[in-house]
Amino acid sequence: MKLLKAQENSNFYLIEHFDDIWVLSKYILKDDIVCSKSTRKVAIGDDKTKQVTKVIYVELRVKKVEFEHLELRIQGTIENETEFTTKGSHHSLQYSIGDTIEIKESNVSFQRPNFLKKLLHSALNSMKNKFLIILCDVDSLIVARASLFSIDVLFEKSRLGSKKFFSTHKQTTNLEEMINSLDDVSFQEYNFVIFAGVGTYKNQLKVLCEKKYPSFKSVVIDTLDCEVSTVSKIVDELKHKNIIDDVSEQRASEKIELFLKSLATDNKVAYGVENIVDLISQGVVKEIILTSSFYNEFLENYFSSIEILEQMGGEITIISSNSHHGSIVQGMGGVVALLRY
Repeated sequence: MKLLKAQENSNFYLIEHFDDIWVLSKYILKDDIVCSKSTRKVAIGDDKTKQVTKVIYVELRVKKVEFEHLELRIQGTIENETEFTTKGSHHSLQYSIGDTIEIKESNVSFQRPNFLKKLLHSALNSMKNKFLIILCDVDSLIVARASLFSIDVLFEKSRLGSKKFFSTHKQTTNLEEMINSLDDVSFQEYNFVIFAGVGTYKNQLKVLCEKKYPSFKSVVIDTLDCEVSTVSKIVDELKHKNIIDDVSEQRASEKIELFLKSLATDNKVAYGVENIVDLISQGVVKEIILTSSFYNEFLENYFSSIEILEQMGGEITIISSNSHHGSIVQGMGGVVALLRY
């Protein structure tokens, strides 16, 4: 998720990933005020059978939040009077990946549980659904952080090295300048890196990065030039070819593999809701992994346990109930835990 704009009384967020929809479905509570452009059918004259669709700006007081079919559906009552609506009338808003949502500050904002505030903060600051684009040619370097819906250029450098491009020694010098320019880039934050550009420089830079930094998945893409505008073309190609994996689901699956391995060896794991809740109160639990279908029930019945887990530096991971590894957790009661000892 990305914070697009912060105003005095409201924030605008870009939904970049499936995870963001899920986070918002938990973060947005009853009586929050959510704002958006929307459409409403309006009767023409006195004939209610003849209607036209009008675009309106809606301030919606939330009554119900639903998360289904990869969409966020918010039902509520309209707070602002418009030409086509009256205050208090019922309306609904739908959001999906790529949409922008505005959430206004309200009394609910100050009463929101810390766990939900932390959930949103993590979604805004996490790099797990972002990837790194390194675009280069013989003497230029552009580095950008991106998702499939947003791009942030971290820095751009040009005129690297000598202009004697055809000297082997000078080419190496250019590459050394490029690799040194990447010293401040936190490669460990990204699971996926794209090396792009003209010629073979991107391939050579990829080899050097793999030697210098921790392992990561990578792909090489040919481009016609090395310009900032080319970064968006690279993202379009990633979308078209479905190159980016679902990193979040992959990480959750890896944790279930770790759980199963520990279950068979050191047994520093637990399952069963009551057992895990008891261990959380003892400060033994390092992380719990919940299925998406069991999360609401756990939050409703054991919210104090979540607060204790947070206070002790524990983590919470959500895995899709429909995935292979999610079905394993579902079969164990919907929640499993990794223990400190």
